Amino acid sequence: MSPAQDDAIDDVPILVIGSGPCGPLLAFMLARLGVRTLVVERYPTRLDAPKAHALSPRSLELCQQFGLGVNTIRSIGANREDAYWVNFVTSLRGKLVGQLPYERMDAEALDNTPTMIHTIPQPKFESLIAQELSNKDLVEVHKNLSFHNDYALASNEHRAIQRVYTVGCAYLVGRDGAMSIVRKFLDETMVTIHINSDICPAVKGVVNETFCRKVVNAAKGTKLPYDVLSYRPWILSIKVAKAGDAAHSFPLPGGLGLNSGLGLDRLHVAIVSSEQSVKSGQQIFGLLKAVGTTDPDVNVVRQNLYRNIEDHQAMKRINEGIENQREHLDNLGLHIGYVYGDHRIPDNASIYHPRNSTAPIDTSYVTELSPEEVQMKQYSTLDLCAFGTFTLIVDYTMYENLPANVSDALKVQLMVRGLGFDL
Repeated sequence: MSPAQDDAIDDVPILVIGSGPCGPLLAFMLARLGVRTLVVERYPTRLDAPKAHALSPRSLELCQQFGLGVNTIRSIGANREDAYWVNFVTSLRGKLVGQLPYERMDAEALDNTPTMIHTIPQPKFESLIAQELSNKDLVEVHKNLSFHNDYALASNEHRAIQRVYTVGCAYLVGRDGAMSIVRKFLDETMVTIHINSDICPAVKGVVNETFCRKVVNAAKGTKLPYDVLSYRPWILSIKVAKAGDAAHSFPLPGGLGLNSGLGLDRLHVAIVSSEQSVKSGQQIFGLLKAVGTTDPDVNVVRQNLYRNIEDHQAMKRINEGIENQREHLDNLGLHIGYVYGDHRIPDNASIYHPRNSTAPIDTSYVTELSPEEVQMKQYSTLDLCAFGTFTLIVDYTMYENLPANVSDALKVQLMVRGLGFDL
């Protein structure tokens, strides 16, 4: 049965397609700026499987600037001590083969940003934003609705009652994830190679709860009780379009998706991230070869693994393979190093070259710092920008020649300040 058409039109300045986490965060920011927003989500509840587990420094700086406190976010998720290391193990109760730091959570990272990376499951971050939105009269969130088509007039289907209604909007933002309906409507595609093959005989019955428990039990190395919340096949694909995962969704290795920054929806960032993803994938495969876990036979893999970790020469290759993962696990250069107009691909994702030295929010959770050092590491360059206005930063020679009435010629709110000002 075709959905019934509702001729009534609701007008909103901004219509956001997709509810998590980029869509609601955008609505939260717009509410702080006094802009009414409607968020439309096709699913009645969030999907079971979380897709990301960390917020990058730039994402946290952005949250802080718009009043979503970084310390509130840090109170949710893993604490710094628990998330500091990546451990290479034979199983959760097995032998420790090697160890590398996860990203940059050392005290020295605060020399470059006051908001080092934070491990937080995507569902918990989405719940935090939803809680904040419940206090915002300017934001409505409608679930179980699907975007249909049109530009300023967007048709949405209420999937539960099969009724289509139209929303008139000045701007439509597609933040509906990797399978973006908005992007599909805009007919944005990439040059790709497409084959037709029936793979059902090969995968039928493979992904089920029994299979999931077999994999999890092998990884844990012990029989502790647990619930399987969800399971589904995962297919790697590359899609480029609007915002969030609707703008860039790349293969897993490389710190992408939510990890790469909620406010960094720019093509260059996506290209750099994709190159890093390919490089990291090659390094990971090299490590798997050294460990001896590339054989399709699971029994052979297990035999190779336990034999090689006891072999002195093999462990040299394994340790070298683990060390080769260091850049993959340290993306500070990608997280905060991008400058608009710079089209170079960085030689190393880990190395951050600051254009200007910045004094790094409350960093007292880093216990290695003295109280004096905590006071010195509180600020980001975003703290120089007044909320809700355009901020022009110039050197003192330009400021002397910059008339205060320049804002009269611009159709935007502009603040002109000298040294020693408060925002």
